[in-house]
Amino acid sequence: MEARRPKSGIRLPLAQQQIYILKNALPADTDVGAVVNEIEVLVRQAPPENLYQEIFAMLCPLLGDKTRQILGVLFMYKKKPCREGNYCTKGMRCIFLHDKDLPRSSDAETHTEKMKRKIILNDMKNNKRHTVRENREVIFNKVPIELAHEGVISDYASRYGDVYEVKRLNEGKYLIRFEDHRAAQSLVNSQDPVLDTPTITKFFNVMPLRQEESLDFLFCSQQEALNNMYKFCSNKELFSKLKYLCLKIQKRIEEAGPAVEKKACHCIGTWQAALLHVYVRCRKLNAKRKTPRMAEELFIDPESTVYINAKTRRGEITMHNNSVAGKAFKIKTTKPNDYTVRPNIGIIHPLQKAQVEILAQEHTTVSSEHKFLIEIYQFDWRKSMNEFKDFLKDAKQPPMVKKLLGIKIQEGGAYNRGMGLAPRKLKDYLEISCLLFLLLQFVQLCARLLL
Repeated sequence: MEARRPKSGIRLPLAQQQIYILKNALPADTDVGAVVNEIEVLVRQAPPENLYQEIFAMLCPLLGDKTRQILGVLFMYKKKPCREGNYCTKGMRCIFLHDKDLPRSSDAETHTEKMKRKIILNDMKNNKRHTVRENREVIFNKVPIELAHEGVISDYASRYGDVYEVKRLNEGKYLIRFEDHRAAQSLVNSQDPVLDTPTITKFFNVMPLRQEESLDFLFCSQQEALNNMYKFCSNKELFSKLKYLCLKIQKRIEEAGPAVEKKACHCIGTWQAALLHVYVRCRKLNAKRKTPRMAEELFIDPESTVYINAKTRRGEITMHNNSVAGKAFKIKTTKPNDYTVRPNIGIIHPLQKAQVEILAQEHTTVSSEHKFLIEIYQFDWRKSMNEFKDFLKDAKQPPMVKKLLGIKIQEGGAYNRGMGLAPRKLKDYLEISCLLFLLLQFVQLCARLLL
């Protein structure tokens, strides 16, 4: 291991915090007093240019890979101003310099004033660090691949408060955005390892947020981009900009709430007002429609009715386990002689899904009065199916979820994986609406060019 010497030295006598840091790092059977005495002897006798190397050689057999880190703490103790300034929350555990640590003697008055000035300037330069107290965004870094899933991270973060969203930034790095900044503060201040994994680091997202543009500005930028639609074939950058503007408008409308239509500027064009209405309508539909969210432990698809293909006489039920705990299911039907359910019981592993096939017999007349009852239980996914059957026989606890599904025959149309009818996603409706408005604008521009 190479020893690199820092610029500063060690002051004597060693502070109690320095001794405490040494004591925690050294093996339990080590005489801390003897080590401290030896360090003080080296500080007094060794030449300044060789001090770091000699202390490094003395501590390396005792500390191993932690030698450089502990030496850095000893050498840098109370030498530089704390970056957090008066907002530091570490208290006595902070090894950097604060106003209360400055010398008070008259001989050191000049030094004191200089250091105070440094601390004040440091506070002014790091104002963005003070805003972390109102920050709702936390970043998890170095997340192992077996835990790298939005659902797992959301379940863990929800212990501290309501999670707005979890976003993957890159491999092993995730952004968690809370509804309340106090939940983010509680998560960052917690001393518990993230996901019981000490290697995962957590910190506030202190990157400055991009200034939000008004809806008027976004609509004007969108109009300008649409006026140059004839360039789309040769300019991919312009098309990407238009796509970005449409997404920004959608996001701003979602954030603005129900009164967004009243806030729109009167100067926007008629077609833009219509597009705004489409955005708002889709937002309202999205709020009403129950869609699978990562915060839900289990999502059952379809939500109310199983559609049977008229030709194959088959349908399908899919159960998504979005939690890190195992689940098990049991499915009953009011007409057991008319339908085959395969499988009717099963275990769902964490973050996995289970698919159940519904087969209507040839003689069966499918009716909306026929029902399927799905029961979901908390169950250890490492256990066998026979253990689950025994669990069902002497189960005293009720199922965590009970859901009743109807059944209908579907003569034609789109089918979900060849089984049941797949309702179109709201996102598809929104994209189609946007494309229709873009096509309308393109036709208007072509008509102007021809005239």
